[in-house]
Amino acid sequence: MVGNGAFPATSDALVILKNGNTGIGTSTPTEKLEVKGKTLFTNGFGSDNAGLTYKGTTDYMFIGPNTGSAANGGSIALYGSSNAVSNGSPGGIDLNVSGGQTVRVTSAGNVGVNVSAPTAKLHVRGQDNTVFFRGTNSSANADEFFVRDNLGHIEMGNERVGNTFRIFNSGAERVRINENGNVGIGTTDPTHILRINGQGRSTASAWATTSDARVKQNVETLADGSLSKVLKLRPVTYNWKDEYHEANPVLKENNTGFISQELESVFPDMVQQIEEKFGTQTISDFRLLNLSDLPVHLVKAIQELKIELDAKGVSNTDSLEALVAAQQAENAAQQAEIAALNAKNTLMERQMAEILSRLNAFDTDLQSCCFDHSDATGTSNGNQQSTIDNPRLEQNIPNPFHENTTIKYYLPNDTRTASITITDLSGVQLKTFDLGGSKGFGQVLISGGAFAAGTYIYTLTVDGKVVDSKRMVLL
Repeated sequence: MVGNGAFPATSDALVILKNGNTGIGTSTPTEKLEVKGKTLFTNGFGSDNAGLTYKGTTDYMFIGPNTGSAANGGSIALYGSSNAVSNGSPGGIDLNVSGGQTVRVTSAGNVGVNVSAPTAKLHVRGQDNTVFFRGTNSSANADEFFVRDNLGHIEMGNERVGNTFRIFNSGAERVRINENGNVGIGTTDPTHILRINGQGRSTASAWATTSDARVKQNVETLADGSLSKVLKLRPVTYNWKDEYHEANPVLKENNTGFISQELESVFPDMVQQIEEKFGTQTISDFRLLNLSDLPVHLVKAIQELKIELDAKGVSNTDSLEALVAAQQAENAAQQAEIAALNAKNTLMERQMAEILSRLNAFDTDLQSCCFDHSDATGTSNGNQQSTIDNPRLEQNIPNPFHENTTIKYYLPNDTRTASITITDLSGVQLKTFDLGGSKGFGQVLISGGAFAAGTYIYTLTVDGKVVDSKRMVLL
């Protein structure tokens, strides 16, 4: 025992028990070294800096070289509730390396790696990248996993975008996984389990489809009819409309394929409807093609074609080429025959037109002669009153007609009102000629350009009574 003061009233400054426990400031040490009171280590590591320091007045403990020295490795600093670290929160632990703070644990439980004021339970930051995790809180980035460098970042599960996993590169989102498990590559709206906006490439293999017979039932041979359906399909080339292409810039400029609405009329099961949004437009019944069944129908179509060729005796390529050549020759002969028939038909049409023209001219001359000399004496010059003083309506001349035709009539002297009305076959009135001021023989000229080709009815009405109706044909 090493004490101080006058014996026997000395105090126990240093006590070493026979079990080896050493006490400083205590006479009953329970550990190999038990210090009661403050402890200060100076030059503890062979340098001018302290090795272990506890400063009760500032609620502070330091282990290792003093901070600020880059030559003496690392240190640990423990701050009490009355001593604030640099982020403004009281209490905490700093792990320092080469004179700089590397890891900090705040009184709130946040751990920062190269971050002096960690805002998350684990906040990691390097010189050119950032990694941090945030738990639930009231900030806009709650429930977030975030890893970032100077080119891109990974973000998962935050309140701004919902329960999604997103990968960014060069400032743009490249991959997204929604909370329903749908994966989008090149799109922020994956409507299917995998949606790729752009072209894909496989250098090793293709997609594999489950097709084992041991897991299938109700297996039947596909019914005939695929050949006729395939022949109805229209392969096309096309370009995307500007607004759709601007919303999906990775799409090719020039394309080949099918039109969904056309293919739907032949293979309705290969078309699916979804809601598609692009630019300022929303199409609620946007049609997608699922061509996975088309190869099956193509195989069936080839089989049906083979049966047809076998029935015609075509069994090899040479025979098929001969059949094609024969069919082409037959087609050429039919085309020549059709051309000859067309020429013959044209000639006959001209001859018929000439005969019709002559008949119309003869009929015109005959009608004119009979009408002009139809009075009782047979010497009328067309201006005298008929002996039988009744109104009459004559057949138009010529009839049928193409350009113009003439309708002749007779009105007695005592006629007060008269008109000729032209109607179509359904009775719709098209034109009326007022004849009230004329008496005796007269005529009305009808222009073919005033009506469409067809059959019409013209009617003479005198003093409110229908006298007669006749038909005329406009070619």
